[in-house]
Amino acid sequence: MRIPVLCGPTAAGKTAAALALFGGTDTYCAIAADSMQVYRCMDIATAKPTPGEQAVLRHEMIDCVHPEEHYSAGQYLREARERISHHLDNGKRVVIVGGTGLYIKALLQGLFEGPPQDRALRDTFMKREKQEPGILYRELSVNDPPSAARIHQQDIRRIVRALEVLALTGKSISYLQSKMQASPWTLRLAGLTLDRAELAERIERRIDAMFAAGLLDEVRMLRERGCHEGMVSMQGLGYRECLQYLEGRISLDEAKAVFLARTKSFAQKQIMLFRRIPGLVWFYAHDIEGLSRYFHKDARS
Repeated sequence: MRIPVLCGPTAAGKTAAALALFGGTDTYCAIAADSMQVYRCMDIATAKPTPGEQAVLRHEMIDCVHPEEHYSAGQYLREARERISHHLDNGKRVVIVGGTGLYIKALLQGLFEGPPQDRALRDTFMKREKQEPGILYRELSVNDPPSAARIHQQDIRRIVRALEVLALTGKSISYLQSKMQASPWTLRLAGLTLDRAELAERIERRIDAMFAAGLLDEVRMLRERGCHEGMVSMQGLGYRECLQYLEGRISLDEAKAVFLARTKSFAQKQIMLFRRIPGLVWFYAHDIEGLSRYFHKDARS
């Protein structure tokens, strides 16, 4: 079974394209791949599909947990695969739509869930590296050559993680990653892109629309229920800045400016991440006909 995937940076038009390509009938259900849309009560800054859009193409894997709860990529992978299997077993088709590259990669390649970080162990590693620069990479080269071959010598964060996993599990991270279960389905991936200036303009318009739609009221409600900046959910684009404004730490103009800058930077990081996903084909976001031709074979298979 081939499953279409629509991904790309924020504000590129993924939801609109999904509605145009797969909406309007009861044939398809969309499986969202968005690490912020999983949170309930967080609708505006996450650009969650509206009730009207949901009426055209129903989306699942949104509103999964409360903002106070922890939600991992591993949870997402398990639940998303269960829903995909359920729909396919019942004769329904699915399309995956979202901008969280980790979720897309997990659905495609599987996911390695290693042990949690060990702060004391990491501090020991960093102390050794400070005393003798390069020692951690040399140690990794001896104990886990496959990981050392793909990790740059200056990428201390990934070197430390590889050594941490080895120390805590007794197995190399490369070995554990080799045991990941790839998707049981064939995914046909399309990435949506826009000219940089057009994407920036769309981001600006979207942020203005979010404030007009009541973003501050949404964040105020979250704050009243006890949500704070230390929560993963409140680190999302727009939420942290609005929270800082409501707490009097920055002005509204500053909140909007930081929100805009973070979103533009995030969009470029998304693009770079998606470029590393094998098999992804890029399309201009307005090229619905091209996207339709690309998915046409799958839609009839």
